[in-house]
Amino acid sequence: MTINIIYIVLGLSLLVFGADRLVAGASKLAASFNVPSLLIGLTIVSFGTSAPELAVSVQSAVAGQGSLAVANVLGSNTFNILIYIGYISADSAAGGVTSIGKKRYSYASDRLFYCCCVGLGW
Repeated sequence: MTINIIYIVLGLSLLVFGADRLVAGASKLAASFNVPSLLIGLTIVSFGTSAPELAVSVQSAVAGQGSLAVANVLGSNTFNILIYIGYISADSAAGGVTSIGKKRYSYASDRLFYCCCVGLGW
Protein backbone atom coordinates (compact mmCIF):
# COMPACT_ATOMS: atom_id res chain seq x y z
CA MET A 1 0.00 0.00 0.00
CA THR A 2 2.71 2.48 0.92
CA ILE A 3 4.69 1.62 -2.22
CA ASN A 4 1.65 2.61 -4.30
CA ILE A 5 1.49 5.98 -2.55
CA ILE A 6 5.21 6.47 -3.17
CA TYR A 7 4.71 5.65 -6.87
CA ILE A 8 1.83 8.12 -7.12
CA VAL A 9 3.78 10.93 -5.43
CA LEU A 10 6.87 10.18 -7.50
CA GLY A 11 4.86 10.01 -10.73
CA LEU A 12 3.06 13.28 -10.06
CA SER A 13 6.33 14.97 -9.14
CA LEU A 14 8.00 13.79 -12.35
CA LEU A 15 4.92 14.79 -14.36
CA VAL A 16 4.96 18.33 -13.00
CA PHE A 17 8.72 18.61 -13.47
CA GLY A 18 8.56 17.25 -17.03
CA ALA A 19 5.72 19.55 -18.07
CA ASP A 20 7.54 22.53 -16.58
CA ARG A 21 10.76 21.69 -18.41
CA LEU A 22 8.87 21.10 -21.68
CA VAL A 23 7.20 24.50 -21.49
CA ALA A 24 10.36 26.31 -20.40
CA GLY A 25 12.52 24.72 -23.10
CA ALA A 26 10.00 25.24 -25.88
CA SER A 27 9.41 28.84 -24.83
CA LYS A 28 13.14 29.53 -24.80
CA LEU A 29 13.56 27.92 -28.21
CA ALA A 30 10.69 29.92 -29.69
CA ALA A 31 12.01 33.13 -28.15
CA SER A 32 15.40 32.50 -29.76
CA PHE A 33 13.62 32.53 -33.15
CA ASN A 34 11.89 35.82 -32.22
CA VAL A 35 8.45 34.23 -32.03
CA PRO A 36 6.02 36.66 -30.32
CA SER A 37 5.22 35.81 -26.70
CA LEU A 38 1.49 35.72 -27.46
CA LEU A 39 2.06 32.98 -30.03
CA ILE A 40 4.27 31.11 -27.58
CA GLY A 41 1.52 31.30 -24.99
CA LEU A 42 -1.19 30.17 -27.37
CA THR A 43 0.66 27.19 -28.79
CA ILE A 44 3.64 25.92 -26.84
CA VAL A 45 2.36 26.53 -23.34
CA SER A 46 -1.05 25.11 -24.20
CA PHE A 47 0.62 21.97 -25.54
CA GLY A 48 2.72 21.68 -22.40
CA THR A 49 -0.32 21.79 -20.20
CA SER A 50 -2.13 19.23 -22.38
CA ALA A 51 0.79 16.82 -22.75
CA PRO A 52 0.00 14.86 -19.56
CA GLU A 53 -3.60 14.35 -20.71
CA LEU A 54 -2.31 13.19 -24.08
CA ALA A 55 0.03 10.70 -22.41
CA VAL A 56 -2.80 9.25 -20.30
CA SER A 57 -5.12 9.00 -23.30
CA VAL A 58 -2.52 7.29 -25.48
CA GLN A 59 -1.56 4.87 -22.72
CA SER A 60 -5.18 3.93 -22.02
CA ALA A 61 -5.93 3.51 -25.73
CA VAL A 62 -2.90 1.24 -26.18
CA ALA A 63 -4.00 -0.78 -23.14
CA GLY A 64 -7.38 -1.33 -24.79
CA GLN A 65 -9.31 0.97 -22.50
CA GLY A 66 -10.70 3.38 -25.04
CA SER A 67 -13.47 4.52 -22.73
CA LEU A 68 -10.86 5.84 -20.30
CA ALA A 69 -9.25 7.86 -23.10
CA VAL A 70 -12.62 9.36 -24.09
CA ALA A 71 -13.51 10.08 -20.46
CA ASN A 72 -10.15 11.79 -19.95
CA VAL A 73 -10.68 14.05 -22.95
CA LEU A 74 -14.26 14.91 -22.05
CA GLY A 75 -13.46 15.47 -18.38
CA SER A 76 -10.44 17.67 -18.98
CA ASN A 77 -12.22 19.76 -21.63
CA THR A 78 -15.27 20.21 -19.44
CA PHE A 79 -13.09 21.24 -16.51
CA ASN A 80 -11.08 23.68 -18.65
CA ILE A 81 -14.23 25.23 -20.10
CA LEU A 82 -15.86 25.72 -16.72
CA ILE A 83 -12.71 27.05 -15.05
CA TYR A 84 -11.98 29.45 -17.91
CA ILE A 85 -15.53 30.78 -18.12
CA GLY A 86 -15.68 31.07 -14.33
CA TYR A 87 -12.41 32.97 -14.20
CA ILE A 88 -13.41 35.35 -16.97
CA SER A 89 -16.81 35.93 -15.37
CA ALA A 90 -15.23 36.70 -12.01
CA ASP A 91 -12.69 38.98 -13.66
CA SER A 92 -15.43 40.75 -15.63
CA ALA A 93 -17.35 41.37 -12.42
CA ALA A 94 -14.21 42.94 -10.98
CA GLY A 95 -13.74 45.28 -13.93
CA GLY A 96 -12.66 42.93 -16.71
CA VAL A 97 -9.74 45.00 -17.92
CA THR A 98 -6.12 44.45 -17.04
CA SER A 99 -2.92 45.95 -18.31
CA ILE A 100 -0.38 43.86 -20.16
CA GLY A 101 2.77 45.83 -20.68
CA LYS A 102 1.64 49.29 -21.65
CA LYS A 103 -1.62 48.27 -23.33
CA ARG A 104 -5.03 47.97 -21.75
CA TYR A 105 -6.47 44.57 -22.54
CA SER A 106 -10.05 43.40 -22.32
CA TYR A 107 -11.02 39.77 -22.04
CA ALA A 108 -14.08 40.25 -24.27
CA SER A 109 -12.18 39.07 -27.35
CA ASP A 110 -10.90 36.04 -25.42
CA ARG A 111 -14.43 35.07 -24.44
CA LEU A 112 -15.66 35.31 -28.02
CA PHE A 113 -12.69 33.34 -29.37
CA TYR A 114 -13.05 30.68 -26.69
CA CYS A 115 -16.79 30.27 -27.29
CA CYS A 116 -16.14 29.88 -31.03
CA CYS A 117 -13.48 27.23 -30.39
CA VAL A 118 -15.77 25.36 -28.03
CA GLY A 119 -18.56 25.52 -30.61
CA LEU A 120 -16.25 24.11 -33.30
CA GLY A 121 -15.02 21.37 -30.98
CA TRP A 122 -18.47 20.07 -30.14
